[in-house]
Amino acid sequence: MVKTTSHDKQALLTKFLSRICRRKMAGELFDQVVDHIPAAVLVNRSRNITDTHALVVLCNILRKKKSSPSVARWLMDLLRHNDSGVRSAAAEALGDSGVRSAAPKLFELFKDTTNQVYVRDNCAMALGLLKYHKAVRELEKSLDSEHRTIRLTSAFALGNIGLRSARESLEARLTVERDHSVKDAIVLALAKLAK
Repeated sequence: MVKTTSHDKQALLTKFLSRICRRKMAGELFDQVVDHIPAAVLVNRSRNITDTHALVVLCNILRKKKSSPSVARWLMDLLRHNDSGVRSAAAEALGDSGVRSAAPKLFELFKDTTNQVYVRDNCAMALGLLKYHKAVRELEKSLDSEHRTIRLTSAFALGNIGLRSARESLEARLTVERDHSVKDAIVLALAKLAK
């Protein structure tokens, strides 16, 4: 019997994730395989993966799973990754899995305007899903961003957070907003605040 080393297991997991990235594994088969692997096991086996595509896929897998403290820490560590795609995927996974302890780090990442817009978008969405009240003022300021998606995700986040104090900022933006998708997001946010 051949003994499998941890390096072999790491290589196998990396190959598995890389195949998924290249869409060589059918979606249904992938779901069946991944559903049976606990999130903590995936993370523990993935600690040394450096392939950015594999890390993004792993973040997307973890979005659908219940997060444990070790998984949350690993995802929060990825918020500091040098690849913006990995940071963005980690932010999305943290928001979707409801990791409230990540909110301050997501807020810092959102405020950093040197980040790619899509990273900041996913941070705004996550802050809204986590209902992080401390982000409200910054999200209100972002309603005036030159980037359409930042305005849209900020409106979504403000609606989800649910502080009625954001109503005035949303109404003011609605009067000058020209983009229809942003207007729709603002109207939805205002409707949520009216409840």
